[in-house]
Amino acid sequence: MINNSKNENKFEDDLILCCARTNITPETKNKIKMLVKGDLDWNYLILTALKHKVIQLLYFQLIKICPDEIPTHILNILSKNFDEQAKYNLFLSVELFRILKLFRSHEIIVIPYKGPLFADRYYKNLSLRQLNNLDLIIRKEDAIKTKEMLLAHNYILKSNSDSFVGSDFTQPLKYEFVSDNSAIPINIRWDYLKKSFSCSHDLGKLWNFTKRKSSDVVTLNTYREDLLLVYCIQCAYYHWDRLSDICDIAQFIQSNDSLNWEKVFYRSKKFRLERILLINLSLVNYLFQTEYPDDIMIKIKSDKPTHIISRYLIRKLFQKKDYLVNKSEKDVFYFQIRENKSDWVKDFLKSAMTPHTQKPEPFVKTPKDLIKNMLQFADIGPEDVVYDLGCGDGRIVITAAKEYGAKGVGIDINPQRIMEAKKNANTERVKDKTIFLQQDITKADISEATIVTLYVTPSFHIKIRPKLQRELRNGTRIVSKDFDLGEWTPLKTDITFFNGHIVPFYLWKI
Repeated sequence: MINNSKNENKFEDDLILCCARTNITPETKNKIKMLVKGDLDWNYLILTALKHKVIQLLYFQLIKICPDEIPTHILNILSKNFDEQAKYNLFLSVELFRILKLFRSHEIIVIPYKGPLFADRYYKNLSLRQLNNLDLIIRKEDAIKTKEMLLAHNYILKSNSDSFVGSDFTQPLKYEFVSDNSAIPINIRWDYLKKSFSCSHDLGKLWNFTKRKSSDVVTLNTYREDLLLVYCIQCAYYHWDRLSDICDIAQFIQSNDSLNWEKVFYRSKKFRLERILLINLSLVNYLFQTEYPDDIMIKIKSDKPTHIISRYLIRKLFQKKDYLVNKSEKDVFYFQIRENKSDWVKDFLKSAMTPHTQKPEPFVKTPKDLIKNMLQFADIGPEDVVYDLGCGDGRIVITAAKEYGAKGVGIDINPQRIMEAKKNANTERVKDKTIFLQQDITKADISEATIVTLYVTPSFHIKIRPKLQRELRNGTRIVSKDFDLGEWTPLKTDITFFNGHIVPFYLWKI
């Protein structure tokens, strides 16, 4: 039976909060020791820390404070993951310095506002951030020049956003490149605020680029007060969904004793973004006990909407309930976080006039070494009928038929994938036990399934859950790799370490 998750935070959530920082007080250290002695769900702990991108900090603090309390198999997974992430972060830093040298040689001012430099400066340890890519800010007028420069040096452009330059009604303005020799994702932004927040001035002028020479070395310290606002606005754009983003702001503030708060608030008022700033400061104060000057604490406490919104965000941070899943809910939320309602009206109209295209679910090949793990996790047998939603080249359905004698049905909207799947089934001599259908998985009939395998991103599970609940018979198992199904609590979870990454499996039963 599918159950919705409970609303109370768990001990595991408290443990993550205690570990998601670099400076541990004696009180926090004692709390960590107490929590780790409890009956912890270690799979939940790891998967939640991964989701919030604080798995490095979790391991770093646990191994220092209470290594003997970590189960051996969990310690092995955490240790391997930490080492692999540390290597990747070092790899990122090498690529960052390579690309910064390239920008400097072409006299383009660039700010590496996140990533390795942030980790090194504000976490004092390159290994403590769960990094994925490189993020750079440039001037809007340098966008085309930057693109031409990177293409000339064999960087690969993933998505061409030329058509968006200069438009007011677009999705995020950025270039997405991949390095030629290492496949590292590189995001080049000039409209770093993603055109999400209207304000009284051009947000592009937040940076005082005009007073700098292209040969100057731009560091994170150069624009401290502006950077704080950027980090706060990014948190707001993503609805404060990840603990790591709030943790970044806490580390940034705690590492900048000489931060000019008067300038910070002057800038936030100038751009009519003060409430967004206050909400972030409130969250950092509550979650990480970060202290501010008395006048700032008065500002935070005296703004009633800030208090209400902050408490709401704290509640939803670790809960599995579906928050802000439709446009009307998001519109109301954005209305509440803007102090000037005319700005919200502009935001609303901008969103309404922006062409939003639904991206197709990504085709990600499940490694063959993991397919057996996935099917065995669902307790597959020869009497089962396995439906793979988004089957790709058919490998899961084919393995179910060949290795376990089960019948299989693969569904995919892409005709090329269906052709590949049929060819592969014929090659593996399981054509008589498999069927492949070119259909939209939201419309296909799945009522005959006894096992359903999924790989759906968080943005899609809202759509697929009602169909699963409505069409599947009692006792049908649902197994997913990498992603859960939101507020549906899994019957059980499992984790393994494969190819340098922690891989989660989730199982539900109708």
